[in-house]
Amino acid sequence: MKLRKIHIDGYKNLATDFSFEDADKYIALIGLNGSGKSNLLEVISLLFGHVMGIDVNFPFSQYSLMYDIRGHSVDITEDKLKDASITSNDLPSSLIACYSGEDSRLWNSGFKEYYVHFFNAAIGGGDYKPQVLYVNKYCWKIAFISLLFSENNDIKKFILEKLHIDADTITIQVKTKDGVKLQKNDASNWYQRIVTKFGNTEMSINDLKDDEDVQLLCEKYPSFTDDQIIFYYLYFLHIPDKRVTIGLQADKIIESIGISLNGFSFDDLSEGEKKLILVECITKVLGDENSLILLDQYREKLLKTYEKQPINHAKVEASRIEVIDNYICFVQLGADTSCLKNADEDTLVSFCQNQNEQALDILEKKLYAMKGF
Repeated sequence: MKLRKIHIDGYKNLATDFSFEDADKYIALIGLNGSGKSNLLEVISLLFGHVMGIDVNFPFSQYSLMYDIRGHSVDITEDKLKDASITSNDLPSSLIACYSGEDSRLWNSGFKEYYVHFFNAAIGGGDYKPQVLYVNKYCWKIAFISLLFSENNDIKKFILEKLHIDADTITIQVKTKDGVKLQKNDASNWYQRIVTKFGNTEMSINDLKDDEDVQLLCEKYPSFTDDQIIFYYLYFLHIPDKRVTIGLQADKIIESIGISLNGFSFDDLSEGEKKLILVECITKVLGDENSLILLDQYREKLLKTYEKQPINHAKVEASRIEVIDNYICFVQLGADTSCLKNADEDTLVSFCQNQNEQALDILEKKLYAMKGF
C-alpha cells in the first residue's frame, strides 16, 4: 500500500492538503516539536478508521484520500463512501498504530472508542482480530511470544542473531489477575485449560507450542497463522483494563507475564531491543503489504531522554530517517557543536543537519558499493 494524497478541511494546527507522491516505500514525518507530526498521524487514523467502517468521533465534513493498493489506485470521498462504490478490495487489510511515547492523544482520538466496542463484543463471542490495532509498550511481551510461535525463518534469525536468544531455553509464567471473573468465551476457556494444565509454574515455550490445546486453537482459525492467533488471544486476555477505560465490560485476565531467557529476564532487555521486537511483530506477523502502519514518537522519546542535556537537543531535532534501497536509516550524529556555543537553536539544528547530510552521502555510497552498484 502507498499513501499518495490527503485533503481535509483543517485539523488543529494542520493545513488542508498533504502530498506523499515523492515518497517511495516509507513515509517519514520529520519536524520540530509542535509542528504537527502527531496531529497528521491522528488525521490518518481518523480517516482510515472512518472509511473502514469504524465508529469514531469523525471531525471532517469534507475529505479525500488517494492511495495505491493491490495494484490499483483508490480515490475516496464521503460521497463515494455513501454510494457504496468503495469495496473491501479498496481498503487496507489492517491499520496498525504503534506509539512509543507516554502521551495518549493518538489512542484517545482514533482508537479508544472503537476498542471499547471491540473488547465488549469479543467477550460475547465476537471476532478476536481488531480491524485496527493499537500497540505500545504493554504489548512487548505478547509480541515476543508471538514471534516464538512463528515459522518465518527471518524471525527465527532475528531472535537468534539480533537478540542473541536461544528460543529453546525460554520459559513463560503467567499470573491470573486476582478476583477476575472469567467470561465464557473461546479465549477465556482456552486460557483456563492452559492454566489447569500448567498452573502458575514456569512452562517452556516448546511445551506450550506442542500442547494439544494450543494446536487445536491454531487449527480453529485456518485463515490465521499460529503466531497471529496467539498474539490476538493474548492481546484480548492481557490488554483491556476496566479501571482506566469507561464503558469497558471486558477486563484483563492475565495480570502479568514473566519470560525467562538464557538465564535472565525479558525485563532485562534494553528498551531498544523491546521496540525492535514490537516492530518485527508488526511488520512480519500482524501486517502485510496491504496494511497501513503508523509509527510515532521516536524523536520525542529521545528529547525526553536528553531533557537534562540541552546541548543534545539540536542533534535530536536534526535527526532524520532516510530510505536507501531496502534500508531504513535513522541518522543522528554526535556533531561537535562547541564552535557554536553562543548560537541560537536554529543555527545549531542547521549545522547538525548539514553533518547528517554528509554522513548520509557516505552511507549511501557504502551501501550501494556493497551491492556492486
